[in-house]
Amino acid sequence: MNNLDKQYQALLQDVLDNGVVKQDRTGTGTLSVFGRQIRHKMADGFPLLTTKKVFWKGVVVELLWFLQGRTDLRYLLENQVGIWIGDAYKRYQNHFVGYEDVPNVDWFTHEVLHNDEFAAKFGDLGPIYGRMWRNWETTTVRCRSFDEIYNMSDDSVVVEKNTVDQIANLIRDLKTNPDSRRLLVSAWNVAELDNMTLPPCHYSWQVYTRELSTRERLKLWIDRCTDAEWKSGLEEAYYDWDNPRWAHGVFETEHSFNNGNIRVYRAVPGAVWERLCASPNGPVS
Repeated sequence: MNNLDKQYQALLQDVLDNGVVKQDRTGTGTLSVFGRQIRHKMADGFPLLTTKKVFWKGVVVELLWFLQGRTDLRYLLENQVGIWIGDAYKRYQNHFVGYEDVPNVDWFTHEVLHNDEFAAKFGDLGPIYGRMWRNWETTTVRCRSFDEIYNMSDDSVVVEKNTVDQIANLIRDLKTNPDSRRLLVSAWNVAELDNMTLPPCHYSWQVYTRELSTRERLKLWIDRCTDAEWKSGLEEAYYDWDNPRWAHGVFETEHSFNNGNIRVYRAVPGAVWERLCASPNGPVS
């Protein structure tokens, strides 16, 4: 059994043995523990779990969607990836609280795919990962200079709106300042959380470099919460699949996954036991 599978199964057992019963937004209820870490050395192979089936196409398509700065559901649907449909449809339903005849999810999906006006209004997931990674909006307020005020009749205050491309900044800094302690990407924009279809779970990731015979990279990423039965495996995979590769001479040696709230839903104990009893296929490279 490879080391990643061992750590994953130990994590599931930890949740079952030590988990605290908690309520959640779905009304299902969970067992959860707080503050756990999984470490994986890339020399042991690509970090893809073999004790469960991982939706590899979803990993690739969603990551490319993030890196393009996109937040539109249509792109995912056109590529046969439906992992955001449930949350998007719930957000759509919230517009019709109190109504009896709300269109079903199949109708909603069809409209997002084929109705441009509908997709623009209800098929955008808000300022989630892609927008935060590539187009974090900023507002700067400054006072005009004396010359500007003297020669212009409008207000003396200027409001400037810009965007920050965190991925481009990270690539630049990896190339020009690899020892920086600011090699970090965040998706947790407090001012925008209520405008997101779902606040980010893997809200931050950080890069650390050290000089060896070739430049290696250690990456730390932080998740506020993880569904240990379903989401584990997806996130480890795409955070390693996207590794630079961006900056020449930079290679990853270790992946560190730090989680706050790790949970399993009480409604799916059979799936958890299935994971614990599954036989791994060996290391994936």
